[in-house]
Amino acid sequence: MRDVMMEKVGIYRKGPAMAEAVARIAALREEYRAARAQDPSRGFNTDALEILELGNLLDLALITAASAQAARRAAAATPGGLPAAR
Repeated sequence: MRDVMMEKVGIYRKGPAMAEAVARIAALREEYRAARAQDPSRGFNTDALEILELGNLLDLALITAASAQAARRAAAATPGGLPAAR
């Protein structure tokens, strides 16, 4: 997830890369559904906390990537379009 976000949804964003990021993060979210805690304790279970954190991070990554993709499409559709690439 970190690599996908850094490489495809970083500071310099390109449409095809963001589409790949959205697809990859969606696939990671599907894989996440199979994650199970290995620690059976009922007390302070760090495995369960890490799984919950991962789920939240995947949700936020997908929202960020999809929003960036939508913003880029919206900017491209405005009169004047996107600024020239550097």
